[in-house]
Amino acid sequence: MKGKTFSLFIIVLVFGLGFLFYNSDYYENMIIKKMNVKVLPELENSLNNFYLYKNADFKDLSVHEDALIKIYLKKNSVFNPKDTKKLCDTFSQKYLESVDTLSILFHGIKKANIEYYIFERESFGPIYIFSDRNMESNFDSIKTLILKQDKKMLNELHKKRVQEQKHKRELILSKKAFGEVLFGDSKENTLKKLKEDPRVKFSNVMVDNPTFKVWLGSYQYRLSPIFNEDKIILINIVSDGYKKNQYKSMVYKTWENLMIFYSEIYGISPGNLPDKNKIEPGFIEWTNEWNVASKKIQVGISLNNERYYVVAWITNENFKLEQ
Repeated sequence: MKGKTFSLFIIVLVFGLGFLFYNSDYYENMIIKKMNVKVLPELENSLNNFYLYKNADFKDLSVHEDALIKIYLKKNSVFNPKDTKKLCDTFSQKYLESVDTLSILFHGIKKANIEYYIFERESFGPIYIFSDRNMESNFDSIKTLILKQDKKMLNELHKKRVQEQKHKRELILSKKAFGEVLFGDSKENTLKKLKEDPRVKFSNVMVDNPTFKVWLGSYQYRLSPIFNEDKIILINIVSDGYKKNQYKSMVYKTWENLMIFYSEIYGISPGNLPDKNKIEPGFIEWTNEWNVASKKIQVGISLNNERYYVVAWITNENFKLEQ
């Protein structure tokens, strides 16, 4: 019985050793994959120590196969060639050390090509290439291409930034009815904000339709906030009334003053003082208009009781009387 057991053990041992040598590649692959788990974080950590590093493509990296590693650097690496070269040398050396360490233990270890790109500039080609233990530089041509393109891009970015800032400013301005008063503010908040405005010199808020006297530019006007369901929807600004013989003097001056006042804020709006004989009583002859997002400012002349008035309306299409 003992002889049979010993013979069986020898057979199993021989068979097992044969299987082991026959499948040595299988075991190598298993161990290399386990070691890769240790190797890759070390490589990534070496990159993370550099401010020029953006990200890397490690998804197909295996030290047991031919591989291509793509390293993406930040744009300012173009202007820091010494730092960039140090990064490339350091990482390439780290990778080489890792591969060499495994090569001592296993046969068939392959090398990887490493290409260093400027982030989002891959179409320019790699700035450095590590291949077969050699570093090839394409830095000067890449730098020239980037600088040429950047001049155009900077102009485009500047225009875009100006447009964004203008849009942002317009959105802020469009919400304001007058000063710090916002369209949709309650009557209580509106009156409070108007009384706190330094341009308001006198106010009469003891009536259902409150009026204020405000300085705009060089002249004083009456300001009346119009409400709908306790929400402000319109600012009505009116000058003093002037006789017909004052049309080319005081009417023109107070009209021109409002033109200048709003043009300095919203840009120039071309317009002319209308013929006084063509203005119909009870109506407003609009001469100028500014549109800022949903906000509209209109300036014109009205005739009531043989007196001429300069009028301005400030409205917002999101806050209308029918709402």
